[in-house]
Amino acid sequence: MTCLHCKNRIKNWNGDDPKCAFEKNIFDSDNWMCATMSKLRGIAERHEVSYNEDQYLAVIPIKDEATFLILSWYKHRGRIEGAWIVDSALIRPLSEQEAYDIIEMYGE
Repeated sequence: MTCLHCKNRIKNWNGDDPKCAFEKNIFDSDNWMCATMSKLRGIAERHEVSYNEDQYLAVIPIKDEATFLILSWYKHRGRIEGAWIVDSALIRPLSEQEAYDIIEMYGE
């Protein structure tokens, strides 16, 4: 399966075919040009992004003051390496539904 955004997207680039990050409804780091993750990276880049040795990390506030999405990626290529929800003391992988909710919350 692929996420809603990947299903509705057209491949408009040369190179490898896309591989959705949500084939099992939970984020998988073995992804490439996932349309949902591209939208989240766009949101992340509007926030403060940390950079070190071509590696990027962004923290996106969601829901309330105690919940965040953390994204990690290398350079500006098509793969997102990490996507976690931090909710108080809990850290867990991002779910497909949470990704949709965050995109909607930020108006993407």
